[in-house]
Amino acid sequence: MLGLLPSGEATTGEPSLATFFWRLAPGTHDAWRKSPLEAWKARVRALAPDAQAALDQIDHVDRLTFAHYFDVRMPTPYAERVVAIGDCAHATSPQLGQGVNLALLDAYSLANALARHGVGADALAAHATRRRAQTRYYQWASRMLTPAFQSHNRAVPALRDAFGGYACRAPYLGRHALHTLAGTKTGILRAASDAGALLRQHDFDP
Repeated sequence: MLGLLPSGEATTGEPSLATFFWRLAPGTHDAWRKSPLEAWKARVRALAPDAQAALDQIDHVDRLTFAHYFDVRMPTPYAERVVAIGDCAHATSPQLGQGVNLALLDAYSLANALARHGVGADALAAHATRRRAQTRYYQWASRMLTPAFQSHNRAVPALRDAFGGYACRAPYLGRHALHTLAGTKTGILRAASDAGALLRQHDFDP
């Protein structure tokens, strides 16, 4: 799996940036580093000719950063006066692109709880309770989708390609798919009507 992800501007007025990524199966990183770089580039070009501009900048394997993805599940995301938010509390494989959304909502929720309850265990418990349903849904959804996008299984991706488009266009399923990608789902069959409603659910002014 490879991709080119728009990443905005490092500095205002500078050219827009893109992040290039290439997935390696677990345990194959060392073998990839030792293989000829040009042979790998040929594989990339065969799949995505548009990646040539990124490939031109890769003159050594160290130009790429090796990153692991894994699930983080914390039943209680705080202890004493320390609280974990964002990926620190609920990292997932990045199938849904919701890491930033969830982290920002965590920050809003924590700030609100501290304002209401003061610094202490009551505030952290209130924050954890408010965030539990949404973060659990996105952790579950990411785990369910991972085999469809990061797997050597041939049947699951075939089903994804055959029915995924239809599911997104179907009236009921499509609405829930849109809520999932918008970051407003709070359960398998529950979603806030919009981002503002989700913030109101957490006692914030939208």
